[in-house]
Amino acid sequence: MSVTWEVLEGAGGVAFNDAGASCTAATFERPGDYTLRLVADDGELWLGDTVEVHILSAGTSVAAAWEFNTNLDKAGWTDVNPGTRVQKWSHPRWPTTSHPVKYVAGGHYLLAIKNRLDAHLLSPDHVGLELSGQENITLRFQNHTPASRMRLRFTTESDADWDLPVRLCLDYTTGVS
Repeated sequence: MSVTWEVLEGAGGVAFNDAGASCTAATFERPGDYTLRLVADDGELWLGDTVEVHILSAGTSVAAAWEFNTNLDKAGWTDVNPGTRVQKWSHPRWPTTSHPVKYVAGGHYLLAIKNRLDAHLLSPDHVGLELSGQENITLRFQNHTPASRMRLRFTTESDADWDLPVRLCLDYTTGVS
């Protein structure tokens, strides 16, 4: 059986110490998001799996991240007013029920939103991030829809430290060309 690591997407090049080993080290050319795939092939059948790697710029750290790797576990996030609903169609031979897309697994939280300007996601309560002394805060989102805008509301508990000037950066990427 042979195994091979490959880069599906990335902000730069990736060098694997041994691209033919199932366990290897990798060096990333620059900070950014990368999708890597490991493929195992026995000559007749093959199987692959992907991993997403996020390389941070020097001097940055992650305060909170949600992986969404446990099936159906939204990790405390709540979707509100997505505009989708269960729909039923009557047909004499094939009655059909269609459920809205709400899926959490494999590192993704997928949610269908239909014609709703007030649709939104609520983060888990009391995330509890210590942001005192931070000059910059970056929130990352990915969008794989034709939408070109999003609204962000950022709330905090009353805290004297938030009287300091803080720059909020929004890193919003879209997967649609």
